[in-house]
Amino acid sequence: ILAFEFATSYEELKETLDPLSPDQLDGLDMVNYIDFGYMIAYSLFLFCVFWVTRNMSGQRYLLIGMVLSGVALFADAFENFQLLNITSLYRADTDAESYNSVLSNLFIFTWLKWGALAIAMEMLIPVLVRRGIFSKIIAGVLALAPLMLIGVIISPTRFMMDKFGLAVIFGFIALSIYVIAYRKPIAQ
Repeated sequence: ILAFEFATSYEELKETLDPLSPDQLDGLDMVNYIDFGYMIAYSLFLFCVFWVTRNMSGQRYLLIGMVLSGVALFADAFENFQLLNITSLYRADTDAESYNSVLSNLFIFTWLKWGALAIAMEMLIPVLVRRGIFSKIIAGVLALAPLMLIGVIISPTRFMMDKFGLAVIFGFIALSIYVIAYRKPIAQ
């Protein structure tokens, strides 16, 4: 799905979508519909991480992370609308020119989402490096996303974009593990 999100040209779309059967295209649409629920979950999770971290650390700049959580949610929703529009255009076998506007919008919303997530992860690093070794390890994993973003800016290849996407995903996994490891029991 990352190849689909990061597509910037009609040729890249064809390369991604041509091998898919009609059932697989329907499955791709289903993944995008499911993603609407997932985007709410990960945005709320990230918002809560920033909320709790800000309250515990007193660092006001973490409010920006809460805003970035909302930006990622907004951008991801509109990214999905573009992806659904692309599969609709593809099924209708429209010409390459028909994709220009949708691809332009896709580029904006995709990078707004992924950029917001990478910057948000970077914002947690200063708080985490002040804590124990486990927190420092999590900070190191979170640092991969902004580093890969710089890599994409320097070398905007499919390889770098895929590595960037994976770095953000690993950041979420690391952050989830961290939250589980440091959760407080509910008072009885």
